[in-house]
Amino acid sequence: MKIKKSHDNIFTLTSEIKYEQIEFLQSANPEALSVKDKDGNEVFAVGVCTKGGGISTSQIVFNDKSTEGCARVSFAVNVPAEEQKNAVASTIAGIKDYLDKLEESVPKAYDEAKKKYEGILSSITED
Repeated sequence: MKIKKSHDNIFTLTSEIKYEQIEFLQSANPEALSVKDKDGNEVFAVGVCTKGGGISTSQIVFNDKSTEGCARVSFAVNVPAEEQKNAVASTIAGIKDYLDKLEESVPKAYDEAKKKYEGILSSITED
């Protein structure tokens, strides 16, 4: 994960997860995009959309990708300039461990789901 200030009060969070991986897993294996607590309750998730991405304490919705294809989202920080870095750190601190877990697990889940998908695709016959 990288965070960069891109404009006056706009910051961009770029994940190591590829946008394509999240997009594919949203339909192929949505469970792979979430972190659950010890009781099996979802505590954090990631997703993608074409408009209106954002960050909250329970999710990140990415709406863009870097030139390398990594998922990213831009967000506004509406506090005075001297307080912006603290505000960003406060927002990210509570979700960083969850995102780190997903950055580690999503590529493997994507590879497994893609393999299953390709197996199904190749098994489809025509009359």
